[in-house]
Amino acid sequence: MEAENRGKNQKPMWLKWLLRILFAYIGLLVLVLASAIVTMTGTFTLIVLELFVDHDGLRSINENYFVPASEFLWGLFTRLVPGL
Repeated sequence: MEAENRGKNQKPMWLKWLLRILFAYIGLLVLVLASAIVTMTGTFTLIVLELFVDHDGLRSINENYFVPASEFLWGLFTRLVPGL
């Protein structure tokens, strides 16, 4: 009786690996999108601060670091999602 229950309750190995790969892909998408949102928020925050402060250092930091990073992460996200 226990042998029959063990056989019925086990899921196929291919299904376990398929679910693992799917969840890893979804996790990667979440990580990339969250990073893109954080860098875009930083970019817009520095743009708004620059309007009030009149400091050229913020513009150079923004153009050198935040803008390329946010463009890269957004491009990566759109490549990872099929159909975007």
